[in-house]
Amino acid sequence: MEEQKLPSTDVVLEEVRRKLDFQFEQLDGLDTKSGIVLGIAGVIFTLLVTTLLEKHDAVVNSLLLIKVALAPILISLILSFVTVSTRKYDRPPNLGRLRNHYISEDAEKTKRSIIDISLAAIKKNEELIKKRVCLVEWSYNILAVGLGIMVVWVCSILWQ
Repeated sequence: MEEQKLPSTDVVLEEVRRKLDFQFEQLDGLDTKSGIVLGIAGVIFTLLVTTLLEKHDAVVNSLLLIKVALAPILISLILSFVTVSTRKYDRPPNLGRLRNHYISEDAEKTKRSIIDISLAAIKKNEELIKKRVCLVEWSYNILAVGLGIMVVWVCSILWQ
């Protein structure tokens, strides 16, 4: 039985590919943002730990503020690391499977299968993108809290 040629298969396939490309751009952007937070939080965390290890009078007088600032910076660092390290997004189609299962199939049937596989991947990726956006937002916000505490600490040192 011959497969019916659907006139819009190529158009739908192209749109599905565009959507997947857009998702990968979003994921790359989230990786970049997470990397920035990771770098900033890492530098600040290192500065705070180094400051704690020093025995200056200004440090001794504000140990509590330094310790309080460490917590959100560390949490932000961990959230950013988790965001960067999760890479379970779907990149269809699997070319090996495509070759093995569809090489002798009708082109229209193969295109429809690629569309179906890609749509499932798009749905899975959307869920992952939502989670990663949430993690990035939390890491930014928590980093801001830590930076705010650091500003209070620096101001307290300057006004002594």
